[in-house]
Amino acid sequence: MTEPDPLTSRDYWSHVHQLQSHQPRRNSWRKSVRHWLTRGFDYHWKSTYTHVLEQYLPRRGKIIEIGCADSHELLALCAHFGLEPFGVEYSEFGYRMAVDNFERQHVDSNGVIYGDFTDREFRYRYGEHFDVVYSAGFIEHFKNPIEIVGYHLELLKPGGQLVILIPNLRALLYHPILSIIGRDILALHNLSIMRRSKFHMLFSNYPLDTHCCNYLGVCNLPLMFRPLARNFVSAKLQIVFDILLTNILRHRDLPNRFTSPYLLYVGTKHGGSNFGELHTCQP
Repeated sequence: MTEPDPLTSRDYWSHVHQLQSHQPRRNSWRKSVRHWLTRGFDYHWKSTYTHVLEQYLPRRGKIIEIGCADSHELLALCAHFGLEPFGVEYSEFGYRMAVDNFERQHVDSNGVIYGDFTDREFRYRYGEHFDVVYSAGFIEHFKNPIEIVGYHLELLKPGGQLVILIPNLRALLYHPILSIIGRDILALHNLSIMRRSKFHMLFSNYPLDTHCCNYLGVCNLPLMFRPLARNFVSAKLQIVFDILLTNILRHRDLPNRFTSPYLLYVGTKHGGSNFGELHTCQP
């Protein structure tokens, strides 16, 4: 088993989370109007994403998000499915940010764990502890993502659901522009797994029954500029686009490799609890 080989650092994520925390919060009335216009979702991809998860996620149990600083989606999933939320975050600022998000929504913040998910001690302590293990925008920041998938599985109970979401930065709509104005961002991502066939290979040799492994969403205009920064014009255009998509397509999707902003995996863990065997497979 190889050691984790991250493309980013703790200091990098502390800086990112500080920038995110300083972004202005939308007025509550504007957010309420947008939710009404988009049938209760901020973005159309979240509508399609939730529709997929409704087919597989349990309505009770514990869910953990790996890298939970911006825990809004975790808390939204818990509110929708009735799950008990947990999260692990290794940057101190990100940990405080997650605690604040939990407390703002009147959720017990004791479920936020300050620690490194890749530490063997952490994985041993929480081995097969969760009914759902979830990460979004996490595994693509490692050179050896197949090992990181195995770490996810160590935390998951047999019969539990694995949910992993990554950006599709190799899409024709995003990559050419990012190659010019966001090369530093691309360097922090493992682009080699951002094709459905390559993405699927990360899971194919693990004890998993695959339910979904596909592109997700129609398009995300801000993603073509800088994935971790907001572009005012593209963000406003995306709002209008999402309102139209949600009301025309509803939860239906148009997944494709050229414009879809994400790739989604959902699978059920089967088999016993021999953690060592999880890391013997090769892609």
